[in-house]
Formats: sequence, C-alpha cells, structure tokens
Amino acid sequence: LINPHRRIYYSNYSSYIVDNFEAHDTTDGQRIVEGFYSGYPHIYSPPFNHNVMSREHTYPYSYMGQASKDSANYSDLYILYTCHQNKVNAVRSNYPLNNLASITSEFYGGKFGKDSAGNFAYEPRDFAKGIAARGNFYICAAYHTEANPFTIPTSNQFVTELQDQYV
Repeated sequence: LINPHRRIYYSNYSSYIVDNFEAHDTTDGQRIVEGFYSGYPHIYSPPFNHNVMSREHTYPYSYMGQASKDSANYSDLYILYTCHQNKVNAVRSNYPLNNLASITSEFYGGKFGKDSAGNFAYEPRDFAKGIAARGNFYICAAYHTEANPFTIPTSNQFVTELQDQYV
C-alpha cells in the first residue's frame, strides 16, 4: 500500500514542504517555521534557505540499509523534518531518540543526554515523539529488504547507538 509512491527529491524539501505546509506568514513579508524536534520559531524573509534551519532524517542516514543519497529512502518526506542545524541536527547526529534520565544540553523543547541505560540519546519535545516513531516505523515497512535492511534496532554494523524499538 505504501510503495510505489511519488518521489520528491531531498533538494526540493524546502520548496515543497516548508513553503506549502510548514511556514506561516508573519508581518512585513516575513514567514515563520517551527523546528520539529525543539519547537524553535525561526523567522525569515523568503525564500527559505538552509543556513540556520535544515532537514533532519528521523531515521538517520547512517542507519539506512541502502545508504545512497540518490535512493528514494534518503529523500522520503515522511522521515524528513525541519530543525535548527547547529542546536538540533548537529547535536542529535546519529543518536537514537529516547526518553532521557540525565540532560547534557537543551534547546527549546529538545534535549540531549543519557537514557536510563547510560547511552547517549536525543529526546524531542512531546509533540514530535509519536510522529517521529511513526516515521521510523514507516521507513522500515516501506524500504526493508534482505539486501537492504531497514530495521530497529538498526542492522548497520557501524552504528554503536541503537534505536530501541519499544521507544
């Protein structure tokens, strides 16, 4: 039911998703877009660009069984979310999403630290948790094959921090 589907390339994320669905008008011709994981309100004058905000894979690129920037899974809009580049995307990096027991850093509603098992993880604001979980499940259901595994926990042998499927 979910494949094949219409592909919109990663490079078109802003012009398709941000411009049509995420950004809202403010005053003086400016627009505002909210960071998905943190809730950070980014005000900008169009056109939107990726110098402060970026697009983040909720199922990290390094987890992907088919790790090609030209593959459909890389640009699938169901796992891409707008977020602050330096305070969220760079901090989350390839760490799994989890509820934290101790916090190292915070930016608006997003937090980085260690989970109850002592592993590093990123905890998005409550609004984003269910959506991110559904996005991770979706990509596993849509793209998993024996040749190109998409699983939780990841089958990528190079990733040491694993996404807990129960989270």
